[in-house]
Amino acid sequence: MKTKLLAEVFGFPPESKSKEAKRHRELQFCPFNNSGPNCTKDKKDNPLGVCSIWHNEKTSIVCPIRFRENWIVAEHAAGFLFPKGSKWTYLPEIRLFDANDENIGKIDYVLVSYDSNGIITHYGALEIQAVYISGNLRTPFEKFCENPEKNTTSSFDSLVSPPHPDNLSSRKRLIPQLFAKGRIFRRWGRKMAVAVDSVFYDSLPKMQSVPVRTADLAWFVYELVQNKNAKTLSLKMREVVYTDLRDTLSSMMEPAVGEEGKFLSKLQGKLNTKLLSK
Repeated sequence: MKTKLLAEVFGFPPESKSKEAKRHRELQFCPFNNSGPNCTKDKKDNPLGVCSIWHNEKTSIVCPIRFRENWIVAEHAAGFLFPKGSKWTYLPEIRLFDANDENIGKIDYVLVSYDSNGIITHYGALEIQAVYISGNLRTPFEKFCENPEKNTTSSFDSLVSPPHPDNLSSRKRLIPQLFAKGRIFRRWGRKMAVAVDSVFYDSLPKMQSVPVRTADLAWFVYELVQNKNAKTLSLKMREVVYTDLRDTLSSMMEPAVGEEGKFLSKLQGKLNTKLLSK
């Protein structure tokens, strides 16, 4: 059985032989609304053009730009942040400072609604969290690029430990962002939306949902589905979960408590070794 690893390279499945797929590989183009035509993941002059990977028969999005397909993430977030019919746009990478002018970090996108005079009437945050990878993804990527016609899957069978999603590191990255930025926005009476893929969301602790009218944090959960006609993968929202920021932070920061017996057994083993060495 051939190993499936790369789900999308420069926006197309490795097995795609379409003219557009070949064009994107040759020119290192990004089809998902990057800041320019080219992929810039990892290195601008030598990009790691992997948008998503396969793991346990599911896709994980490993590049935040992948979420920009047709800008549906912004559309969905705006539906949560603003009243229906609002005129809105997004402002990328806005720095946030605390009361002491300490830099809290950049907000991926601040969505703003505005009136007929261009005056802001409301705003909210949209954070996008792609999944970090454990292992070397560049090696199989470059192996594929050497011969895309041949190396769709077979070149990865020899990998002893294939690259895989590191959901724990991704969570450790996300929690401080929500803690700092989210608490400031909450104090200001503003809301936040977070876009993640389904594999990462399912790895998070269970969160208590609340009615949309009381929610100040909404999780937009996406997955990649097969577009059979175009032989590509398309971004589709699986669900939206409305939550309370404080409850969410509490559940995400609470460790999963293991069995005390295992810890006590380890302690006893260490003690036995120490006593025998005397």
